[in-house]
Amino acid sequence: MKKIIVIALLFVSVISFAQETPCKLMVETKDGKTLYKGERNYVNTNYENFRICIQYLYDGEKHCLGLTIDSKTPVTIEENSVIYVQFASEKEVELKLSEMIPNGKKIECRYAITDSNKTIFSNEVISGIYLSTQEYPQVEVPDLNKYTAKKIMERFNCAIQTINTEE
Repeated sequence: MKKIIVIALLFVSVISFAQETPCKLMVETKDGKTLYKGERNYVNTNYENFRICIQYLYDGEKHCLGLTIDSKTPVTIEENSVIYVQFASEKEVELKLSEMIPNGKKIECRYAITDSNKTIFSNEVISGIYLSTQEYPQVEVPDLNKYTAKKIMERFNCAIQTINTEE
């Protein structure tokens, strides 16, 4: 009897945890907002000693493509910067910087996804990302690994469907 109760409690706790974290996203509460974050995927760029972490983010108001810039030397991101995201279908989307959060040597940049771009981020894999900093005029993440690109697409798809229905 005790084993059945323990198994039932474990099952209930797993179900309740799954309901609190849609799409296997990490949940964080900051300034009264619930933030959802996908796993961090580090990729190299066309510059040595310059990496970028790509992840899905929901900042409490909008879905975002998060880029954390990790460079051995300081980089400067303009407040009005844009990135270009290319998809496997050769379509390209321009995203504007919505928030920048310095964190030591790293800079987390959030690029908001517009309503018109939700479908492409949900249904197509990213094949490349292009951006600029003052120090690095054309940063390319040219060949995103298929596994990573698929994971990011799946997070966008699940989160856009799940988080919008919760609000």
